[in-house]
Amino acid sequence: MAALFPRAATHSIEYRAQGYTCSGPVREIDLRPYFPIHADDKENRFSRAMHFVRGEPIAMEALEAYVMREYNRATSEKIGGVSFVGLYVPIPALGTPFPRNSRIPLTEFGKDVRKVIHVTPHETVLKHCRKGGL
Repeated sequence: MAALFPRAATHSIEYRAQGYTCSGPVREIDLRPYFPIHADDKENRFSRAMHFVRGEPIAMEALEAYVMREYNRATSEKIGGVSFVGLYVPIPALGTPFPRNSRIPLTEFGKDVRKVIHVTPHETVLKHCRKGGL
């Protein structure tokens, strides 16, 4: 092998969000309505934000507040917090067919490909739920 790309990507990264509902269950949040530019591909604004600011606590808190506010405005089931998850899916071997830009529910991904990037603290979730959401 020529090793032309020694640091080539080995995984496809996709970012998702889950909401901690005030009624109890955790739900995946479809972020496409809140980030409409490139909503159906990996260049959407949520993914770009997660790529560039995932290590910045102030930016993550602002993103958390925005997602919670927009979700709570749009639905009757309020959330008190979120978790942002990175899906690190191995790129298939050369020549293996794979679907492009298909949206698979978060629950269908194994824990081995998930990495939690940001979580609203439990006490904060409870506080938001007592107030009726953000």
